[in-house]
Amino acid sequence: METEHPTPAEIVASIYHLLTRILLLLPIKSLTRFKSVSKEWLSLISDPAFCHLRNPNPNPAIGLFFPSDEPHRWLSLPFRANRSIPPPFRSSEFTRDSLGFRIIQSCNGLLLCISTPRSHKNPKYCVYNPTTNCFSELPKPNERFVFSNAVCRMSLAFDPAMSRHYNVVCLSVLSVGVNSGNKVFQIRLYSSETGSWQLCGEPFEALLNFDNGVYWNGAVHWLGSGKGDSFYFNIDTQVLDKMPKRPGRQGWNNRTDYYFGESCGHLHLTEMTGPSIGFNVYEMRRDYSEWFIVHKVNLSSVVYSNPEMVVGRAYEFWLCNLVFSVLAIIRGEREEDSFLVMQLPGKAIRYNLVSKTSENLPVLEDTDTIERCLRYPGIHQGFQYIESLSCV
Repeated sequence: METEHPTPAEIVASIYHLLTRILLLLPIKSLTRFKSVSKEWLSLISDPAFCHLRNPNPNPAIGLFFPSDEPHRWLSLPFRANRSIPPPFRSSEFTRDSLGFRIIQSCNGLLLCISTPRSHKNPKYCVYNPTTNCFSELPKPNERFVFSNAVCRMSLAFDPAMSRHYNVVCLSVLSVGVNSGNKVFQIRLYSSETGSWQLCGEPFEALLNFDNGVYWNGAVHWLGSGKGDSFYFNIDTQVLDKMPKRPGRQGWNNRTDYYFGESCGHLHLTEMTGPSIGFNVYEMRRDYSEWFIVHKVNLSSVVYSNPEMVVGRAYEFWLCNLVFSVLAIIRGEREEDSFLVMQLPGKAIRYNLVSKTSENLPVLEDTDTIERCLRYPGIHQGFQYIESLSCV
């Protein structure tokens, strides 16, 4: 009786280290599909050590997520016509018994989200990987603690180049200062490595609401409004400190919209000031000594190609007469690949920060909803989608 010989594919699959080296060369999208090949492949690709080897550094974002009118549906905007982005929370237990969910923050491939139960009880928070469609619900610091939008400000801190684990910073409002009227906050820090919360420092007063936190340089950052103070909280030292004042031209009022975000290890800020048809893109130095100009953006060519963005008198091409908002600043692997994403009336464009050229981004499936969503005021309009195998 002849002995059955293993096929070449079976031999390769049986050699664990060789299989690992081959799989590490594949695109992340392919790896998510290959999890269904066998239990062995599922175990290997899901292993935190493999995920860390595949993504030792965060990839550049390939698109943005946006909210829609439907509570369980989010829309996506890819940066390339030939790319597709999976919708977040597809068939997820986290949203199954909820009135809807909201993305709070995007951080190096992971999303911090909040869900409101149908019972109208306290909301639930989770850390979610949209690439793998896996999530982990955050526990409460203690039984008496109440998760509430009114008393909690949550921010995610994750850098796969530093650790496979993530942290969540919670600033809870304890009271309001009797004399100052400022809120009194207490910082708590959650670690996915230990699965527990810890108190950090003493309660403190601040005028800032600590919304829209941005993780960069080992710390979570919050931008103050106008001339107000901006803060950052270092995860390792657990120290809260002030950032340099926001740049801006004296004697001119800023537009109410601006962009504050991180990309590939760079913290960016745009300020819209003065009688100008352009604006500056600033970057924070890693020693927190200053904001410095990294790009100057002139919108003349964009206005010429898109006259619908001009309101009021057609010859007054000042920022206050232009309808647009900056949705993202993305740093490429090369400097000439860096670009920003802007919302114009009825469309979104990609503007190269080096060549000063622009192109329309792919049309989204729900134009009316997207137009209105992209016009929301505030800092973050879209949340970066970064492909990642990181475990939650």
